[in-house]
Amino acid sequence: MACDILNGHPDRGYDQFRMMTTSFVALRDVLLARDLIRGTRCMTADEQLAIFLFCVGHGVANRVLAETFQHFGETISRHFNNVLHGIVMLKNDYLSLPPNNTMVHTRIRDNLNFHPFKNAIGAIDGTHIPVIVPRSDQPRFRCRKGFTSQNMMAAVSFDHTFFFVCTGWEG
Repeated sequence: MACDILNGHPDRGYDQFRMMTTSFVALRDVLLARDLIRGTRCMTADEQLAIFLFCVGHGVANRVLAETFQHFGETISRHFNNVLHGIVMLKNDYLSLPPNNTMVHTRIRDNLNFHPFKNAIGAIDGTHIPVIVPRSDQPRFRCRKGFTSQNMMAAVSFDHTFFFVCTGWEG
């Protein structure tokens, strides 16, 4: 399935994996080059990354992935966790805290409309991301809108650079 999508129309890759096929290939190449994932006799690196991105992008359960990609649930789970671990290992290359001497962005400093934010170096916002959790954990992860979610908070500079991301606590 992953090969068909990657070699098909570009919109199809974006619809299924929530990224352009060129970005998919670039991410796969980074993960392979750093030996963070590797193809096995049963599943290529492309398919492993496709399973991960499909799950994250659509919020589907392991059983749906097993049916869609035609692998056992245990195999899906193992490869999903391997890719997740690989993605987490890239965090230091793509996320960094601002230095202590960060200057206030000129857009804030020089514009009188932003006076209340005169010493701001970035913005923090949070959102709830729908997740699928074990039945025993569902009460903790149920948000006020009734679905299970994970709270995610991010800090962004005024240059649109993420310098802090915090995920994982219940909704």
